[in-house]
Amino acid sequence: MADTETLKLQRNLSALVEFSRIVNSSLDLNFTLNNLLFSCLGKFLTTKGFVVIEEQGVACIKTAKRNQC
Repeated sequence: MADTETLKLQRNLSALVEFSRIVNSSLDLNFTLNNLLFSCLGKFLTTKGFVVIEEQGVACIKTAKRNQC
């Protein structure tokens, strides 16, 4: 049982390190948001998702395929 928990912890830490490396490698917002989205999709084993950010007081939906404000 402890081996399973250790493996989960290592996988989570590895994913966190990989994500932080990707996020810090670019100043391009769309690139960063796409990587955030894909990382979360992989972690949660799902195929759909989106990120909502506020731009000039308007909520904008950012997806891997299109952006919508």
